[in-house]
Parts: sequence; C-alpha cells; structure tokens
Amino acid sequence: MSLLRKAIQDDPNDIVSWGFLGRELLAMGELEEAAQVLGTAEKLAPKFPYYARLSELRADFCRH
Repeated sequence: MSLLRKAIQDDPNDIVSWGFLGRELLAMGELEEAAQVLGTAEKLAPKFPYYARLSELRADFCRH
C-alpha cells in the first residue's frame, strides 16, 4: 500500500497504481476510499486507452 501511495504521489497520472491501490482498498474493505481512488482511475482512463483493467475494477467494486 505504501509503495502504491508513493507511486501516485510521485506521478498523479499513474493510472496503473491508482487501479491497484483501489483494488487493494476493496480487498481490505475500505469501500469509501476505494470509491474515491477508483473514481480517479476512471477520470484518468480517457487519457490512457491502453489501460484495459477499468471494466475489471468496476466489476470488483460492484461485488463489494
């Protein structure tokens, strides 16, 4: 978690780290923070069309 947070701090446009952080927060049951983090990934997604995990993250969030 700390490495993901550091990666985001170093590069706020690092969509991969935002996605992984959101996934880990979901796994920990931190739903409110996960929603905020995944919302950021969602906002960044149009800039990164190669990022194919967005639908997977949406599905994970819906399961929680």
